[in-house]
Amino acid sequence: MAVIDQLFRHLIELGGSDLHLSEGQPPKVRVHGGVKTISDQILTTDYM
Repeated sequence: MAVIDQLFRHLIELGGSDLHLSEGQPPKVRVHGGVKTISDQILTTDYM
């Protein structure tokens, strides 16, 4: 499964509304108005 698919799966499982992807940061989701980190993996330029 592609990484982006896994990230969207986490978003849905957590009931999140937004997926935040920024270079140099771990992926995050917005859940009930707050932002939660969903992985320790830092997103690189190559990934983005």
